Amino acid sequence: MKTIIEWYGMLPEPLKSQAFTNAMGQQKNDIFTCKASSMYQAIDYGMLWSRCPEGEEFWEDIASRWDEDTDTLRIPLMFSSSMRTMLLSMRHECKVAKILLCDDLTHTTFANYITMRGELCSYLPNGREHIVNDMGKWTRNGRQDMKVGKMARNLMTELSIIQNDIGPTDFEKFTNLVKSYISVIGDEDGDGKKIKFEVVNGTNLRDAYYEDNYSNILGTDTNLWNSCMRYESCQDYLDIYVYNPNVVSLLVAYDSNNKVLGRALLWLLEDGEKAMDTIYAHDSLTNSFIQWANDNDYFYKSRQSCHHSEFDKHLTKDIFYNAIVVLKKYSFDSYPYMDTLSILEGNKLRNHEDGNQYKILKSTDGSFEEQENSVYDVFNNCDIHEDDAYYVSYDRPNGENIEGYIHRDNAIRTSTEWVLFVDCVQIDRVYYLQDDENITYIESRNEWHLIEDCVQDNNCDMIYIDEAVELNNGGWVHQDDAVELYNGDFAHEDEASQCSFDGEYYLNNDMTEFDGGMVHNGNIDAYHESVYFLTNKNTTENETKIA
Repeated sequence: MKTIIEWYGMLPEPLKSQAFTNAMGQQKNDIFTCKASSMYQAIDYGMLWSRCPEGEEFWEDIASRWDEDTDTLRIPLMFSSSMRTMLLSMRHECKVAKILLCDDLTHTTFANYITMRGELCSYLPNGREHIVNDMGKWTRNGRQDMKVGKMARNLMTELSIIQNDIGPTDFEKFTNLVKSYISVIGDEDGDGKKIKFEVVNGTNLRDAYYEDNYSNILGTDTNLWNSCMRYESCQDYLDIYVYNPNVVSLLVAYDSNNKVLGRALLWLLEDGEKAMDTIYAHDSLTNSFIQWANDNDYFYKSRQSCHHSEFDKHLTKDIFYNAIVVLKKYSFDSYPYMDTLSILEGNKLRNHEDGNQYKILKSTDGSFEEQENSVYDVFNNCDIHEDDAYYVSYDRPNGENIEGYIHRDNAIRTSTEWVLFVDCVQIDRVYYLQDDENITYIESRNEWHLIEDCVQDNNCDMIYIDEAVELNNGGWVHQDDAVELYNGDFAHEDEASQCSFDGEYYLNNDMTEFDGGMVHNGNIDAYHESVYFLTNKNTTENETKIA
């Protein structure tokens, strides 16, 4: 058997120092002479867990995770959030990444607190104290770097390597995947990116559309990989782009292997302005494309959707809605599916109709639709195809009446009718007009909610029920002159606290802080009496045990 202090000496820092400080401060037992048969018993004998600043559950967890066979603390591997995201993204195609995410297949006897610094793993060797800065980030004190394949080998148990038949080629594959991922996303600090942006046009544009040239570093669940124009059979549809290099080109993002990570059409408009079309890329790259647009004075789209037809964002300029591109060549046997400038009137591409005879370039098989029937859009004040129109008639929340056709891109259906999307809010996947009597706006959350999910607080404001606490329900409190409180009102959880003495909720303004807890002013005398009683009781118990 070991003394309590000997058991504590086996704990890693900072647990060792925390345990010693708690035991010496409480003097529950003499840790230098009192012996224990296990770490659990040593932690139990040495301190009262409930009186430790770390809390009772903290030390119960430490005691239960001590491995008596190896006399070590079973600590799960801790990865930075960015590295865990990286491992999750490649777990389906890489056995090593999958194993590193399993606590029962890894160990921390070598190192822990792992992250990426460029293409190297940054880690804290076993036994070194883990330190965070004032911002909660891991400091670099005592950290070391290692090649990612070697690091993975050191973190995996021998049994996991044998059972999963992990060999040198698996570690090499893992290393290459990590390097490719870092070249696109960057490390913990966003460093190490090697994305290359290039503007192509003419025949070179076809290659960036063809799926065989796509990168799968970030997976295939993206709008790039779901593009209807990615197939070899669609190459001829792209002629309208290829043969108009003076007004259309393509911004392409390449990975370190020169594979396509993303693309976006670039347009030179009739008025000399420039616009970037839908961004086809993983969501993590969207901001990089937008940054390129800002740096190069391009308008771009607020929503990267084939159903959104406005270049409605710019870093400094006012927004316009009538985009026109003048083509030198415009008569082709087939056309691509065009997201934004899908209206071909003679030699002009538009994002809005301006007549009754035009072609709609919204087909995935290279065909187009001749348009001769239109209706008037009372919201956008223009002609639209009748197939894209919904008829509306209602009083808008702003008091105006709207009656007539609107474009489907501007429409949404409530439970009873079609209305303008801008007049609605979505709650639990259902759309409501903003003046619907069944909903209310919660100022504290900056959100809309159903009336049935809200209550009125003591200030007569509506609050979300999950953020409400019921104040002391008309009961009486212990004080010289008893007073009835609140009469069952609700209050927002940020404006009320639970009394440490009686467990009821009271407004913060009616409470006083004692010993890290809040006590209602009417309970202060009783609280002091209780503390005095418990203090004397614990002192008597400890004196009896020491004796």
